[in-house]
Amino acid sequence: MAKEEIIAETSKEVVQSYLLTVAGRDWGIYAEKFLLKLVEAAQGDIQGMDFKRGSDMKPHSPTLDYPGITKNSDGDVFISIPVKDLLPSDEYKNYDYVRATVEQLQTKILRWEAPKLDSKGKIVYNDQGDPVRKWKSVQLVGEAEGETDLNSCITVRINTNIWTAMVDFTKGFRAFDLKIAMRLQSKYSLRLYQLMSRQEQPLTYMIDDLKTQWGLEGKYGRVDDFIKRTIDPAKEELDAISPYTFD
Repeated sequence: MAKEEIIAETSKEVVQSYLLTVAGRDWGIYAEKFLLKLVEAAQGDIQGMDFKRGSDMKPHSPTLDYPGITKNSDGDVFISIPVKDLLPSDEYKNYDYVRATVEQLQTKILRWEAPKLDSKGKIVYNDQGDPVRKWKSVQLVGEAEGETDLNSCITVRINTNIWTAMVDFTKGFRAFDLKIAMRLQSKYSLRLYQLMSRQEQPLTYMIDDLKTQWGLEGKYGRVDDFIKRTIDPAKEELDAISPYTFD
């Protein structure tokens, strides 16, 4: 639910595919913010889309016709991001931190899945009567290169499937304020903020659903532990920074 007063002043709204909003991943907060920088860059292919029309919701092939981005013959994307955009704060001056963060991202996997549909658009079931789900996992960052200069850029290679997912709105989308998202320091508050932003109808999530989205399957066997470690800190930060809160 929206709070009566918006605490944080807004700056720039971005639109993110629902595929990315709910994709399963157990990442640190800076990996999540790196993904936000990619979402910001992808807005060049979103401009002009009419999200009320079904034809604009279908998967698109990214044009990537904007500064700082090139692609190879396989469709993989090379994007240059200023080093200062990846620092945790303006006061942080350690370049080695940025390089270490990017190298950690080279081990991160983005996974999304959806029900398998037959030629008539009906869900396919297995022999046990359970819905068959199609899944795909993609390494977020491939090769990376840069210079040990805070005023330089780091160039990374992104798999073409990541960019295709960024402009695939067949499962819906979320619009949120990038400035608020970048201020959040908890990965759980950031993920919840993206889920709740601009949402006009009540949302109810089962704990197991959130665990799957956050890559926490098999962790926090006690519900109290899960609430204490993830939900309570997220609510506290959202109450302080964002215009949304929850029960």
